[in-house]
Amino acid sequence: MKTIKYLLTLNAVFLITVTTGFAAGLLGQSPQATAKKTKTTITTRVGPTAFIEILEYGFFAQFYEDDQILTDAKAKNCVAWVRGSSKPLSSAGDPFQFGVADITVSSSFSPGNLIQIEPDSTNFYLVGIELFDATASATVQFETQGNPSVHRIPKTVLHSPGPGVTKMINPVNIPDGGGGYQILTIDSGADYVVAWEPLNPAPGPHMAVSLYQLVASSPLGSSKLSQINCIFPYETGQGKIPARLMTEVRKRTLNGQPATTQVDAIPGIQAFPGEAKFINIQDATYFVYVTRSDSVDQIFPNGVLFK
Repeated sequence: MKTIKYLLTLNAVFLITVTTGFAAGLLGQSPQATAKKTKTTITTRVGPTAFIEILEYGFFAQFYEDDQILTDAKAKNCVAWVRGSSKPLSSAGDPFQFGVADITVSSSFSPGNLIQIEPDSTNFYLVGIELFDATASATVQFETQGNPSVHRIPKTVLHSPGPGVTKMINPVNIPDGGGGYQILTIDSGADYVVAWEPLNPAPGPHMAVSLYQLVASSPLGSSKLSQINCIFPYETGQGKIPARLMTEVRKRTLNGQPATTQVDAIPGIQAFPGEAKFINIQDATYFVYVTRSDSVDQIFPNGVLFK
């Protein structure tokens, strides 16, 4: 009898022990039958992405032209993006953002009041205006004109969350990493659980979760931004960011090498109740959610580092 150990690497590392010879024959299996390849559930394409956040006091949107878009067949409620590097059609000279012409927004809080939003010099869409009353639910709709590279978003309707503050269970109490910044370290080899205490009645149908890793120094480029967006049912009280996606993102941003996380103005992870959607148009995936700025009891950490 002979034992052979195979080390197979896919999105994770598996140690498989195969028994050959007489013992394998007793099991009715050939040596080849005892070792099975595991198929990856991750698919990748390159296309436009957008992160659109609607709060009671404003509308914020960023569009990107050629991100790597990663999806997991076993976790269809999550989508990962790894920021692309070549954007030949970018306007305003900014290689990291891409405009989609004007955006039109309206709200039931001010019916008939259509708000035209134009991008700033870096193609960031921002308007500070009261879109809805933070104490009651409202209907918000928006649409974009689009262009040949970033597809038009048709009229999209969402509902803001009702009143109430959701208590977060995880993440909470992130240690100060120095300079007032909190860095959340996540083991990319295990599912990361985001948890909260659901309110009754629920303020909205979803918990929208976004996780960012901005690598200050990457073997694959000077800086590398990745983002994982997930939509979880609010009433369940938790959601899992799959290890498969985090492992793949880590591989594409760090290529297995150590790196430090660069803190940024955006939180490293955030979770907000309300209504959220993935808008899939041709090769594009846009993530949008509407929430209230005071809908959770946490101030989220400034950075995330995958280990």
